[in-house]
Amino acid sequence: MDSKIFGIGLHKTGGSSLCASLRDLGYKTTQASTRILTSDDEGFRLDREHFQASDVYADHPLQLLYPEADRYFPGSKFIFTQREKESWLGSAESHFSSTRKNLRDPLF
Repeated sequence: MDSKIFGIGLHKTGGSSLCASLRDLGYKTTQASTRILTSDDEGFRLDREHFQASDVYADHPLQLLYPEADRYFPGSKFIFTQREKESWLGSAESHFSSTRKNLRDPLF
């Protein structure tokens, strides 16, 4: 398999901006999600077939599984994004509280 670029920062640390910048440079990008996972007797693993679609993946849960991604895709690049703590906490709180509200919405 070809090498990939992985953004391995936490939620709300610039994964969307990273993907947008690399897309502008001609890369095919995907913001990761649990769809990149498969499960087996040992727990969750990366679903290697899912990675055929793009050159760049960023966001959760890659920060948890980057050693596995490194084994599957030798020569890949990993970009660790981070954000100042107080700014990150406010952004994460806002994001997840609105997500939680949407989950309670009966039309969701």
